[in-house]
Amino acid sequence: MKKVLVYGLKLGSFLIFVLASLIALVMANGYFFDFSTRDFRKTGIIDVSAYSVENANVYLDQKLVAEVFPLQIKGILKGNYALSIVKPGFVPWKRKLAVSDEVVTRIGQVLLFPLQLDTFLKSTTNFEDNWDKKFPFLRGVALYDSKKSILKFVLFNSDKVSFSPITTLPEKNLQKVQVIDTKVIVEFASGKRYSNNIQGGIWEEVFPLQAFVFAGNQWFYGNENLLFSTYEKGVIKQIFYENKANIQAMRFVEGYRDGALIIKANNGKRFLNTFQNGRLVELTRNLSGDPILAPQGIIFTDIFGNVFMYQDEIGKVLMKRFQDPPQLIQWFDRYDYFLYHHQGQIFLTDVSFDNVIPVLASDEVDQIAVTGEAMYVLKDLTLQLFQWVE
Repeated sequence: MKKVLVYGLKLGSFLIFVLASLIALVMANGYFFDFSTRDFRKTGIIDVSAYSVENANVYLDQKLVAEVFPLQIKGILKGNYALSIVKPGFVPWKRKLAVSDEVVTRIGQVLLFPLQLDTFLKSTTNFEDNWDKKFPFLRGVALYDSKKSILKFVLFNSDKVSFSPITTLPEKNLQKVQVIDTKVIVEFASGKRYSNNIQGGIWEEVFPLQAFVFAGNQWFYGNENLLFSTYEKGVIKQIFYENKANIQAMRFVEGYRDGALIIKANNGKRFLNTFQNGRLVELTRNLSGDPILAPQGIIFTDIFGNVFMYQDEIGKVLMKRFQDPPQLIQWFDRYDYFLYHHQGQIFLTDVSFDNVIPVLASDEVDQIAVTGEAMYVLKDLTLQLFQWVE
């Protein structure tokens, strides 16, 4: 009798172990046992990998599910959920998302922005008042002393400010500065244009047509009849417009593959074009302000207040509609966020516009730029560097 009892206990324990192992194996493969239906149901996973956050409270439909990063929330039934990340001293992050069966929903590049930006001020740089004119560009600002006709470049790096050597310009009355990578093009009131390296060297006069831009290793020229590109030595590479283009001015925007070209026509309209497979693709004839260039594509606004993103594989997608056009400022490196100006306020937002954060009033800043994990704010001749990542 004892042997039978012992055998029964061993057999029962073995069966329980096998059953528990099977259940664990099934659940590990993304299934959930629904006691109401007495059946296994497929589930999904939410994967959150905040780049600069290590400790914060993560809520799924207002229920605390984790306090550390990175994390995976497993066993989530198919449906719509509200995910939020909360940390003291920072603006709460939120997003609505849909979870599907047997699919990992990835949430990356979460940015927690400080409630009080001043508490994360890293450095302040004050420039001498002899620099009486500023020419902002994507990763810095050019300071111009009109009396001495000298130029200095202030470069915004991911953790500090650096400076180029002061260079003496070949003429007075500087009107325009264009910076592409390390190449500098300056234009004067006389109409003459010169090129140089941002770290200094000899200024060389360039002889473009009515409208021009420099991008990479080629020039883009335009006049009222055509637009074409050439190599630096002036040999024609490709003609884009052979009919009447009526080009008044144009500007190259770096950052997205081969970049984008803004063309202003004589009728006052502004065209936005990108390069695709060696040809010029027109995105809009009603461009408002300047586009910004993200790793995914080109974000731009039209005169009707529509904000679009263009991607080569997808095309043009409407992101948000405003009553009046916002002014796009810059893409935020390493995060799916960008800065824009609207109705006297500078905002930081993700591409879905789920997290729209007011940063500064527009009258508090002359230039704002982001690079790496730093934000630079220039007002008059004072430059502030902010960093808040962990």
